[in-house]
This record gives sequence, C-alpha cells and structure tokens, in this order.
Amino acid sequence: MKRSPLVVLTLLALFASPAVVQAARNCGTCAKSIKGRYITSGNKAYCSQTCFVTTLDECDHCGIKLKSRYITSEKKKFCSNACLESILPQCEICEKPLIRRHTIKGHAFCDLHAKSPRCTACQLPFLRGGELPDLRYVCETCNEIVIYNMEEAMKLFRLARQELYQITARKSRQIPKLKLVGRDRLNKLTNLRVDQQDGMQLNGFYHRTETTRTSRNGFGKTTTAKKVEKTIYILYALSPDTFLTTAVHEFTHDMIAEFFPHLDGLPLWAEEGICQYVAVLLCRKRDFSEQLESIQTSPDRIYGDGYRYFEKKLGPNNWSALLQWMKRIDPKKLPAAAPK
Repeated sequence: MKRSPLVVLTLLALFASPAVVQAARNCGTCAKSIKGRYITSGNKAYCSQTCFVTTLDECDHCGIKLKSRYITSEKKKFCSNACLESILPQCEICEKPLIRRHTIKGHAFCDLHAKSPRCTACQLPFLRGGELPDLRYVCETCNEIVIYNMEEAMKLFRLARQELYQITARKSRQIPKLKLVGRDRLNKLTNLRVDQQDGMQLNGFYHRTETTRTSRNGFGKTTTAKKVEKTIYILYALSPDTFLTTAVHEFTHDMIAEFFPHLDGLPLWAEEGICQYVAVLLCRKRDFSEQLESIQTSPDRIYGDGYRYFEKKLGPNNWSALLQWMKRIDPKKLPAAAPK
C-alpha cells in the first residue's frame, strides 16, 4: 500500500507591527521608504497589504494567493479541498479522489476496492467481471483475451515448444499431451507442494511416467520395452503471454528429463530454478514485462530463490553457461535449499 505524504493544514499568520519605524526602512516589494505602520515577514518589511500579498505563495492548482489557511500535500500547496482533490489520483473503480491510496501494479485503488476480488489474468481488482467454476475471477476486459478452448491453447502450446527449441536447440521427439485444468484440479495434481508457500500460485504442472515391460519370445529371448507417458497441465483462463511463459517452463521440465537423465534427483529449487531461468529468456525475447517481473520478484523459496540463484551465478541471459552447469553438476552435491 502506498500512502501519500501527510496532508497538512497551515495557518499563515500575518503580524502588523504597531510600532513606528525609528530608522528608515524600504519596502521589500516596491522599495519605497516606509513611514508609520508596516508589515513584517521573513525579516522583511512591507509598506502595505498589497505589497505583502505579492510575496505570498500561490495555490498549485488555481493560482490564487494563499492569504490565510492552506493545505500542503506532496510539497504542493492548495487553497481548498476542492483544489487538492483536483490533482489527487482517483480510484480506478469508484473514481474517488485518494488522499490515501493502495497501489497495485501501478494502479490506484481506495481502501474498499483494493480488497475486492482480483482478476486471475491481470491480477487487478475490477468492477465488472465474473467468477469461474474453480472460484477464480476474470474481469470483463481480460475475459476477451484469456485462453479457454483447446484450439487456441494448442496453437500457443506448439509455439512454446518451438520457442524452447530456438533458445536451447533441444526438442524431444514425443510432444507431451496438453490438458487445460482449473485451479482445484491443478492443486490436487501438485498435492499443494508449492501453492502453500509464500502465497505462490502455480499455473502449470509437468507429469511423466515411465513403465518397463519385459517379455520373452518363442525362442526364449527376453526383450524389454520402455513406455513413456508425458502430460503438461496448464490453467485455463490465462492470458496468452502467461500461457506461453508457463508452457515454456513446463517444456523445460520435459527437456531436462529427456536430455539430462543424470539430473534425476535434482533438488526441487534447482529444477524449478532452471525452468524459471529459461522462461525468463523467453520473456526477454518477447518483451513480456509483467511475467518477467513476476518471476524475478517472486518471494517463493523454491521458484523465486531458485531462479535468483542461477541469475546470480550465470548472469541474466546466458543459456550456454546454464547448459554447461547442467552437464557438469552432480545433483547429490547440491544443498536441499537454494543458497542465498
């Protein structure tokens, strides 16, 4: 929450000296010699109210001279509440002038509407929108662009696979299945392993199963066949940018399993940190500023700390260095938690 600096009501005191000037003095405004009564302010004398008023500050909105009481806010002065409110930011929902405001992602809201439900796509409180079956909310504006159907989702899903290939030069032969799910289903799939940490909310999940079948033919020869099933689950009602970022993250899990089998057993923070690092490479490439900021500033001990470990170790945009790290690292030598 961002609070405006204290608004102060100031009383300007004017003192007229009843004393007659004993020595010659000149008016601080017109420079005429003063005889008789005069007004003093700031160690200066003024021959008349008119000359004194010319030295007064003006209202920063309407320009009227501040002769008596005025209001100060954020180093500006105003003659009235009306002038003050004319320059205050307004709540984006009720348009109420805000002396005290809540700033959410650069948008201003009053106390009441800052606590309103937030859109799952833009993460902002809203006036018009609806509730989804999994108890998330979508505002009227975002509802026009978020991903609901599989046709739109598959276009972005295939694009994410191609983006990962352009970044890493690696693409598994078998593309995982895609399933759009709600928050309730995703939480069950992940068993809440991360969602309860620091308010972190997952947008996707990679699931992989490998089964081995052994058989013997009529000649007594034994053969072994391995079957791999891969599924990527992604929340429906994500914005296209968030969907694409999430899909690249989940495809990175698949890449690790396919091309770096020796990394099986990586601590969770390391694997998720790698996936977040690759997702950031996409965000920088496509200028996904909101998704980039969300990853970089995440307070989560696994996703946030994991990403920041690799960013600090490798630099902000260095896939080749990450590749060499993945080739050389022994997962057993990594700590259970991301080093600070």
